Amino acid sequence: MKICKEFDLKAHGAGWYSWKDIEKCFWPGTGKKSANVDPTLGKLITSKGIYCIAWKAAGKAFPGNSAIQYIGQTGSFKSRLEQFGWSAGFWGNRAPGHSAGWRWHEKKNEQLSVAFFPLPSTDIPKHMLNGYLHWYEALALDAHLKQHGSLPFVNVPKNGILVFDS
Repeated sequence: MKICKEFDLKAHGAGWYSWKDIEKCFWPGTGKKSANVDPTLGKLITSKGIYCIAWKAAGKAFPGNSAIQYIGQTGSFKSRLEQFGWSAGFWGNRAPGHSAGWRWHEKKNEQLSVAFFPLPSTDIPKHMLNGYLHWYEALALDAHLKQHGSLPFVNVPKNGILVFDS
């Protein structure tokens, strides 16, 4: 078995998705199914993979993009982003769920974008999935480090809370 040493996952769909599009797709509040709101984005509900959260995203969706503020991994895309949104205070007071959400500038989502990189295979044995996700997250962080000489701001807890200009 050859071990992947470079981040080789491809971004889902359009690459960058605005928080407005993510929110509209996954929390419509109208009883509509996500797949009916946005058939491409809606496919990600329970997807496993790596996600990159960016501010003022431009250019290619890839972990080395300079707009990226956080890189994470998840076994359920919708649930993880919901945890982030609650912790960042997007729907009221900050709530437990996602440590990076607590380090995000509270209620700031108007220029937030997310790119998701699904795992290439769904037949990964359950006992290996967590390690596989962490491996790809490490590769994504390494790609960012090689490009910029540092990890994304929110990935370093000692950096404190991210603050954006208006």
